Amino acid sequence: MSVEKPSEKPTVADKPANVAVQSPLVPSAPKIHLPAKAIAIAGRTGSGKSTLFCDPLQADPRLAGSKHLSLMMIADTGSMGHMAYMSDKCQFIDPESQESPIEQVKRHVLACMGIWALDSWSTFQEVQIMWSKNQGKLVPGDKSALKAYGEIVMSLRDFVQWLSRRDGIVLFNTATGGKTTNPLTKETEETPAGCITGLSSLSGVKGKEETVLRAFSTVYVICQPVPEARDAEGKVLRAKRPRGFIVPGHDFRPAQKLIDGKVVSPSDYAPIKDPLKLLRGSADVPGIHSVEGVGCAIDSLLLEIATRYPKKG
Repeated sequence: MSVEKPSEKPTVADKPANVAVQSPLVPSAPKIHLPAKAIAIAGRTGSGKSTLFCDPLQADPRLAGSKHLSLMMIADTGSMGHMAYMSDKCQFIDPESQESPIEQVKRHVLACMGIWALDSWSTFQEVQIMWSKNQGKLVPGDKSALKAYGEIVMSLRDFVQWLSRRDGIVLFNTATGGKTTNPLTKETEETPAGCITGLSSLSGVKGKEETVLRAFSTVYVICQPVPEARDAEGKVLRAKRPRGFIVPGHDFRPAQKLIDGKVVSPSDYAPIKDPLKLLRGSADVPGIHSVEGVGCAIDSLLLEIATRYPKKG
């Protein structure tokens, strides 16, 4: 994967750790903390995870980005759109650095004075593996490759625990389902729809370990909007559904039967958890917490957290 670095404009990491990052175009942000610690947001590619951090109706890109996020760490080159509306808050995770991606993220998080985000965990795994190859720590085809691969898996599992205990937001890509071949073991692996993508031993697909999402107290699953469908007589075949988060107790994701005959549900791999009770549906669509027409969806959530759970001191 070829990666280009963004412009050399000073980024968050170039600023002193004791100076808050604040755009001159926006007012000072309220003190926000996450009482249940890091929030995991899972969804398929194209569901709009990255656009949760901007106001899609704001014409001026300088004003479109989140006003209450302090740091956006980008591991996914498909999410460089963040640079368009909050470049002063973005930090690129570089697989060509001498510093490992894990250590890069730790350094940025520890220097951040507010809420941070990582986009995305799924691609971050790839970046960590790429870095290990670049450093000669993982050599495909070598006898030591499986051992090195296992060490990467363990370090990532420990790292997600570290992330989950801090005030931030981690994005996860979820799979549409299907079979894949592990590039190292050459084994055929089945990926259930709804589970997070990446290393199967971290998604709960392989082995006895559960998905790393279990480390998070808060897990939101975002869904794409669905238009209403009617038959020739005008009878509603499918109700309209807005883009938004699935509300706990209204999980409509279907169960599926795997090739080994086991019946699983997406909730086995991407559970929905909302301890702060932020998600609520409407009278028309009780199962979806809509993010349409609210401006920047992440700011909307963070401001509600700040109102319900004010930071003391």
